[in-house]
Amino acid sequence: MEKFNKALEVAKRISDEKARQKRQYSAYDWKRSCFHFLGLMDSVYSNERKCMKSPMPMLFITIAGRHFQNKNIDSAEYYINKANHLLLTKKNPLEGKANVLRAYGRLYIEKKDYKKSLHYLLNSLEITRKSGFRKRTLETYKLLATAYKCLYNIQKENEYLLKYTQLNDSLRENERIALNSSVEDILNSQQDHDTSASKNFYYGFAGIILVSAAIIIMLNNIYKARQKIQDNAINEKILESDMLRRKLDGLHQEVVQLAIKSDPSFIHKFREAYSEFYNNLTTENPGLTANDILFCAFIKLNFSNKEIAEYAHLSIRTVESKKYRLKKKLGISAEMDLNKWITQY
Repeated sequence: MEKFNKALEVAKRISDEKARQKRQYSAYDWKRSCFHFLGLMDSVYSNERKCMKSPMPMLFITIAGRHFQNKNIDSAEYYINKANHLLLTKKNPLEGKANVLRAYGRLYIEKKDYKKSLHYLLNSLEITRKSGFRKRTLETYKLLATAYKCLYNIQKENEYLLKYTQLNDSLRENERIALNSSVEDILNSQQDHDTSASKNFYYGFAGIILVSAAIIIMLNNIYKARQKIQDNAINEKILESDMLRRKLDGLHQEVVQLAIKSDPSFIHKFREAYSEFYNNLTTENPGLTANDILFCAFIKLNFSNKEIAEYAHLSIRTVESKKYRLKKKLGISAEMDLNKWITQY
């Protein structure tokens, strides 16, 4: 926030009006995004109003997205139309056109006009692919999977889910590499600074340290270095264990949230989190359908019948019937509890 406020102060001194408005819009838009992450909606609305002086299509699309979350479809459509009108009246880059097309695609998914949704989404995808907008392409893949799911086209749904997963993994890997590079630069800089400081310290006191004192200090430093190596080794083991635990906990929570939201990428993320269970289940039971595997995943996550019914949009009675048929497919005896069998599998 401090940096963005400084950017606004600098922008005020730009003499060219269009250039000044462009820089001010950029700073206000980033501040709006930060306040949104912080959950400070009054500040979000305040910065949105400032952005309205020279808006971009993505501003209206962002507002439309908020209305989608609140199920205000008419309001969302109003802001998407404003974004489209702005796109037609101003010279905007290709990314702006792709964003508007993708927004219309989402709108028609909400309106249950899935074929019309595909028309807009595929046009948006063509632009983002050619222009290399990978994050925008990722968003479109997810919406395409949703549209094909609603059309009961399992083949196309899985095709775009796979593309979504592969691109998402690639983007995450790039972010990880970039982050590690930044951290490495900081550590190297700090190491150089520490080395320089240590040299200055020893040079300053070298003339006044007696030989006997130097020997004592040297022995003490050797002891500390060995102790530090041991401590570092222990700390690294603890850190690795803690990071692994956090990663597993975080991945489990992510899978649960995807299931609750009926997210199309749920089963792919579940396969990543419980790869051993998934591979054993599908290898030993090749006759299982995608729906059967989905139910096994819900049970593995310890969801109750009521929760499964809610997340799968079924009645509790239907869930019980599906579990009964699933036991037969898996060859589980009538006395054995399906939940216990899957949990221990």
